[in-house]
Amino acid sequence: MDTGRTYFVDPVLPEPGQDITKIRIFNSLAQIDLQARFKLGPTTSTSDIHRFVLEKHKSRTLDADKILRKIPLSQNLFVSSNQDIPTNDIGILINGVQVRSPISDNQIYFGPLESVDLLNGGSGYDVVNPPIVGIETSTGIGAAVEPIIQGTVKEVFVDPQEFDIDAVQSISLTGGNGSGCLLQPILGNRNRELQFDSRDVFFNGGVDIVNETITFKTEHNLDNGQIVYYGSNGNAPIGIGTAYDLLNQVSGRLSDGSPYFVRSVNSSTVRLFNTRNDALFGTAGINTVGLSTDTSASGIHKFRTESKKTLVAVKVLEEGSGYTHRKLRVKPTGISTSLNVVTFKNHGFESGEIVEYSAETTAIQGLSTTSSYYIKKLTNDTFQLADAGIGGTSTVDYNRGKYANFTTSGEGFQIFNYPQIKVNVDVSYGSTITGDIVATPVVTGELIGGYLYEEGTNYGSTTLDKEVVPKVTIENGKFAEFKPIIVNGRITDVAVVNRGREYNSAPEIRVISTGTGAGAVVRPVIENGQVIDAIVTNTGIGYSSVATEVRAFSRGSNGTYAARVRSLTLNNTHRFGDSFLSTKEDSLRFSILGYSQDIANNFESTFNVTSSGEFNNIIGHSPIVGWAYDGNPIYGPFGYSDPANINSDLKIIQPSYVTDINRVTNRPPGYSAGFFVEDHVYNGTGDLDIHNGRFGKTPEFPNGVYAYFSTVGLGTGTNKLEGQYPYFIGNTYRSPFIAENQILNQEFDFNNSGLRRNTLPYNVDEKFAGNDFVIESYEQIRQISKIESVTEGGVDAITILNGGDGYKVGDLTDFDDTGTNGSGFRAEVDEIVGIGISSINTTLTSFENAVFEWKSGTEVVANYLPFIELNNKDAVSISGLSSSIVNLTDSFNIGVKTDRIGLAKSMTIGAAGGLIQDIYVTRIPNSVAIGGSLRVGSGNVSNANDIETLQSIKCIST
Repeated sequence: MDTGRTYFVDPVLPEPGQDITKIRIFNSLAQIDLQARFKLGPTTSTSDIHRFVLEKHKSRTLDADKILRKIPLSQNLFVSSNQDIPTNDIGILINGVQVRSPISDNQIYFGPLESVDLLNGGSGYDVVNPPIVGIETSTGIGAAVEPIIQGTVKEVFVDPQEFDIDAVQSISLTGGNGSGCLLQPILGNRNRELQFDSRDVFFNGGVDIVNETITFKTEHNLDNGQIVYYGSNGNAPIGIGTAYDLLNQVSGRLSDGSPYFVRSVNSSTVRLFNTRNDALFGTAGINTVGLSTDTSASGIHKFRTESKKTLVAVKVLEEGSGYTHRKLRVKPTGISTSLNVVTFKNHGFESGEIVEYSAETTAIQGLSTTSSYYIKKLTNDTFQLADAGIGGTSTVDYNRGKYANFTTSGEGFQIFNYPQIKVNVDVSYGSTITGDIVATPVVTGELIGGYLYEEGTNYGSTTLDKEVVPKVTIENGKFAEFKPIIVNGRITDVAVVNRGREYNSAPEIRVISTGTGAGAVVRPVIENGQVIDAIVTNTGIGYSSVATEVRAFSRGSNGTYAARVRSLTLNNTHRFGDSFLSTKEDSLRFSILGYSQDIANNFESTFNVTSSGEFNNIIGHSPIVGWAYDGNPIYGPFGYSDPANINSDLKIIQPSYVTDINRVTNRPPGYSAGFFVEDHVYNGTGDLDIHNGRFGKTPEFPNGVYAYFSTVGLGTGTNKLEGQYPYFIGNTYRSPFIAENQILNQEFDFNNSGLRRNTLPYNVDEKFAGNDFVIESYEQIRQISKIESVTEGGVDAITILNGGDGYKVGDLTDFDDTGTNGSGFRAEVDEIVGIGISSINTTLTSFENAVFEWKSGTEVVANYLPFIELNNKDAVSISGLSSSIVNLTDSFNIGVKTDRIGLAKSMTIGAAGGLIQDIYVTRIPNSVAIGGSLRVGSGNVSNANDIETLQSIKCIST
């Protein structure tokens, strides 16, 4: 080994409970995972001492820390902060030693993947059939990513139809939450060729000489009575004779180009007739074309239909935009049955978007896999679902804010994806034979993101600060090979010679001709990552077998993802103890990480210890031991059990953070609980808040102060005070960090700086002025003053030393001015302080069974019999209404309408209730109703009836 050379070490993990005493030595960081360790030979002397020093401690010189820190004289608790504490200095002790965060700059990158980030979106990726994103398994296993792709419509493949159409009624492209695509159907005439094997069915051919039928290789899609034309395809024609002739005698042959009429036996089998009428209405065996063949018959024969309309192509007039593949897989843990909310970090959905739902294993009860749903985005990580019905056509639930109710979380992945992108073609058929038109859209674009829906395990490295990142690949297919089948210059078929692999996206198949061939179009069919078929949608013309080849080109290029392995931050206090040496230029600086019994002995005498040095009991509240860099004080570990009561018992103040080794899943081997910052979690069960502080009374602040506490526990086996996470301050400050505490120091030398001070702003030449930082003569020589004369003057103001009692505003004062040589001084009481209010009594008046009536969208009238004693703008509280009327159950200021009417004739109020009489008035207002009450003077009467024509009211005295 070479003195002064840097080596890397790997500790040999001991048995549980034992200290690390052995290390392995390596020349480089990369060699640790390879276990290419440095081999040591014997030394020449067994008495020499060899020393290994941490690289950051190599200077071995401890120097002073010339810091200057700013602490405010008062707190402003109305301004709060959740600013993360830095990984370096977070406070200062009263002896000038800085408090350092336990959060280390060192990390271990091991375990599941934390994210897969998109670095380059690339171009040309298939939106309809997205590629597979693969993650190498050299260092881990199980991670899975679903790409998110957005693009435009480039073209539409139309497969040949084995049926006839009359017209295209409509054509559109839907799905993917995109818009703007405009398509144009192109119709053309064509005749269909139906091939059959000329051998007898006994030899697996297509000719049945017993039942007089021909069976085609595919479904024929022929109507009864439809005309077809025979073609021997260069082979000997099929023999014919009398139908159902047991001797199978040949009397003629089918003629090339001759017309025949068919009667369908099943979807692929027909009988032949010479006339349409026989095919439609004839009896089997009568006028049926009898078939005859022999054992030497061979070759493929065919029938050709008449020329009919067909959909030959679809032209893309407008590509549209925003067509997206977005498929989100959510684990059952992300389904909340109490809130009916789906949770996935950065889900990417927006309110109003349509999604389809499916389940990998068991669906969520409350959702249907046949319905579509509208998204209601709550946050970037949560959303709800509103039923949009089959096909996503209903907006009722979404507009009403009615969202799906989850009664279970399902099993396996719950899948939410944009609707499938597809071409919808509505046609009218040219016969009774119908079918489905296969129109395949080609939508390509760029990667816009990705979902890491399975994090995997064991990625990365257990070596300190070594980040081994797995490679992320985009699998868009390779190695597929094809051979064209060319007949008469047309490509009638394409054989798949090599299916290839990794084809999750359909490749682009190009027909390359070095001759005159042109126009052929081929659509690939993929299944399980392979090309299983190639469908010729346009045969083209002019091709030759020697000058034509078919190649597959994978869709998409230049897309790049980068994986990030979960990082675990080391707890420096757990690693190094209560003190820490850090590097500062060419020297070391000392700081404190945690509070222990040894450190406490230097700052407080608030506890007793036993003769063996163990902690015994508390005898006082801890003093301030330091200040955090947000300006709040730091106390020792002892405080009042009730922060608002200085007479409550003293106790060791407990943090609200707990250590849970299970919080770190897929944990690196050999690291004990508490070794990582992530092992600790705030649960609110202790005395302190998430910042590791509280507001309470202390000896220094009897009215209360927000302060951090040095948190400790009793060591196992030692019964001494030991630091307990988070030691001084939680993961965040309570108050805003004071930025000057990051930059202020005492290293500037004013005396040798060459600066000259301008003392004019100090006003030292003013009368009675002084400045502590400027040398002034009176500070050096004692000044003696003698009063030589005084001047007369008046009294400008007085100060009240004792307010007394019994005074009122306006009272005059009388001053004794004896011996002052002055006179006429008077003062008047301008303001007094009254007696404090100790209590306020209130009475609650309720009016039950009131009837509410809607007058308009913003006005409701309450009716109550016999009357309501309320005034205009009184505050009332309304309750007891139906739960469906949510906006009326509240407090309001009311409006009371008062109508005053005059008597047209005198009336009498009886001494006792029950007197009935008619009251004649000048008018009857709209507010008077039967059963209501009227106030007459200081009494009340009840309205029994009103006769508007006579302007009289029948009243009963109450």
